[in-house]
Amino acid sequence: MKNFVRMVMAAALTATAVSAQTDWSTRADTSWYADNKTADEFTISAAEQLAGLAALVNGGNPMSGKTIKLGGNIALNDTAGWQNWADDAPANSWTAIGTYPISSGYEYNNTYKYTNRRFGGTFDGAGHTISGVYINRTDTTKDDSYQGLFGYVDSTGAIKNLGVTASYVKGYNYVGGLIGYVQNATVTDCYSTGNTVGNNYVGGLLGYVYIIEKKKTTITNSYAIGNVTGNKYVGGLLGSVYSSYYGTYSYLGEITNCFAKGTVTGDETVGGLLGEINAGSCQVTSCYATGNVSGGGAVGGFCGAAAAIINSCYATGNVLNDIGARGGMVVGHTGGLVGSLYGRSITKCYATGEVNGKGYAGGLIGDQSKGSISDCYATGNVTGTSRAGGLAGSITEYISNCYAIGSVSGTGLLAGLVPYSYRTGGVSKCYYNKETTGQADTGNGTPKTTAEMKQKATYVDWNFSDTWIIDTKNSGYPYLRWQNAVSVLSSDRIIPNAASNREITAVTPVPALTAEFAAGPNPVGKSSGAVNFFRSGAAIKSASLSVYDASGNAVRKIAINDNGVVGVRRSVGSWDLRDAKGRAVSAGTYLVRGAVVGKDGKSETVSLVVGVK
Repeated sequence: MKNFVRMVMAAALTATAVSAQTDWSTRADTSWYADNKTADEFTISAAEQLAGLAALVNGGNPMSGKTIKLGGNIALNDTAGWQNWADDAPANSWTAIGTYPISSGYEYNNTYKYTNRRFGGTFDGAGHTISGVYINRTDTTKDDSYQGLFGYVDSTGAIKNLGVTASYVKGYNYVGGLIGYVQNATVTDCYSTGNTVGNNYVGGLLGYVYIIEKKKTTITNSYAIGNVTGNKYVGGLLGSVYSSYYGTYSYLGEITNCFAKGTVTGDETVGGLLGEINAGSCQVTSCYATGNVSGGGAVGGFCGAAAAIINSCYATGNVLNDIGARGGMVVGHTGGLVGSLYGRSITKCYATGEVNGKGYAGGLIGDQSKGSISDCYATGNVTGTSRAGGLAGSITEYISNCYAIGSVSGTGLLAGLVPYSYRTGGVSKCYYNKETTGQADTGNGTPKTTAEMKQKATYVDWNFSDTWIIDTKNSGYPYLRWQNAVSVLSSDRIIPNAASNREITAVTPVPALTAEFAAGPNPVGKSSGAVNFFRSGAAIKSASLSVYDASGNAVRKIAINDNGVVGVRRSVGSWDLRDAKGRAVSAGTYLVRGAVVGKDGKSETVSLVVGVK
């Protein structure tokens, strides 16, 4: 609670600046809906119209069955200096779209009656952005919870193709850069860049996801970049996921191809991507986190506490647990990937950050009370005060086919891999580097020299055909085969995949059908930061472009905006030379391909090659 108390005290110092603001709710325009209520789809392009949507939903119209589409970028504030909005507020504040239902008790037939104020329609950003979202709710009431661009999205709701940029969102509970509270909804191709602050259930993109019905909930191809601060259940992407169905229904929740970048700070249950995921029917796949994480209780570079299926994920940030036990724990649990694993499994994952924790500390996992761990590795140095291991601090169940190489130090039980295993034979076919870890224990993992750790023959019964690779990469240590893949958008692959570890020449581009399509500068230097795309001809209605590397892997999708005429050409977007995970791409040849739709509705296929040097 200490972080939130500090935030409330600091808010008093800026009360004068906040009181001078104008909230967008006072300028809400609902005419776009009132004039044609029976329509299934609406297009909005102005901040007043967006505020009108909030007014409609918060007034009891969930917009179920309706699609609201952005016709262009919307700016809610001048975003210059947005990083300082915690102390220097902008001109306009935002009221979230959707909030908790208003109860009016039970009716005569004993059915619960309430006014639904949750968004239940489809919001399609069409690749556009909403910038300058500013929310600064400093009280601790229910009205100050459910904060974000959207406050509450219901089971019939879907948010897609939308970016929220240069934002500052502060509330009490259920706070997210995009959505505060999600109940069985879907979020696809969305992102948030900004800072998020709250008490409990706080995330850079989503605050809380509740899987309550037998309806699939998916979070796909989405990310958050920015700092996240809270008390309990705090995550770089998502604060908490909870499912009332544990293991009965297959994968009711899926979080796929998502990432978070930024510092994450909390008091209890804190993670670089997820604060907690208590959802045995949920699967997390191909996700990662890179920010440093600090907190108490269960703290992890990827997830603080987990009971879910986690597959092909990783974390690179440093992890600090300087608070220790929280939430009934005897000691703190700190891990490079997950602080506390209490159900389901972790497979084909790795962590590279340094781990420093009060209590149980491990390079991959702090404590495993339930669940299995297989085909994973950790490279970060580990320091603990009770039990510290290169891979895990303490395990109750089983670990197999894993290794660790980071140094291990501290007080209490220390081990190169795992200092404590409840079960006899709980650790199988696992290894650690006795030279780099500084340990030489046996029983829970086999000690090997550096030279031996870089030899395939060391790893008895490991699958080097489908799961692992050992070559000169990763400093000669084994790494996971999926790490060779560039793309998190595998469904967009349109060029045959190259053979492993071998590049092929980029496919010859298909000429534009009806108009010139060009890129400049081309080739582009990595120091330039971006390459711009231009098109001759009339204004466009919409466009979709994808970037592919020379091996045919989809690198990322590009949001297109018709930015008017530049000379005799129209500027229709740019690529920041980063992939879908936000990583700078390597020098090489890239294919840019897609379709442009003109105002007349006619579509043309465009394609070109861009050189990056």
